[in-house]
Amino acid sequence: MGLEVAYASYFLTLEHKKKAFNKLIEKLEDSLSVFSDAEFDGEGDTFDTANKFAFLHNVSALAEVKNRIKRQIQILKREADLSLKTRVSPYSLVSLQLAGEVEYFLILPAEFFSTFEILEVNGKEVQTLTTSAPLYQAIEGLKEGESVNLKSGSVTVLGVV
Repeated sequence: MGLEVAYASYFLTLEHKKKAFNKLIEKLEDSLSVFSDAEFDGEGDTFDTANKFAFLHNVSALAEVKNRIKRQIQILKREADLSLKTRVSPYSLVSLQLAGEVEYFLILPAEFFSTFEILEVNGKEVQTLTTSAPLYQAIEGLKEGESVNLKSGSVTVLGVV
């Protein structure tokens, strides 16, 4: 276990943080490929009024999802803070010791991101964690080496970048 904890600090570099953000952007861009404007144009289809309303509602809902994903990509490309961090905050990459295990999290603002993703960065799993998550709220502002006790046990910040 000691070696894994030591590696947790080594893993937290700006390069790995950038890779984690790029992996997330790549996943979001891949999810956009699901949307093909041709699939949802309704050309050549005949609808009665009720079916046409349902079709248009679904197209509208899908367009909203597509636009949200595009907005998330723009936010990550424009606002993702790749500077070095010393405290757990939005856009930080952190390593935590939870229940004796080392886990890595990429912190994302809840107002823009709500989905949970697992990214692989240099052979390590990095989970996304939004600022609305109870775990984030418990560790917000902590520095490397600081701990907090939760009902489920102690959480120690092994590193922040």
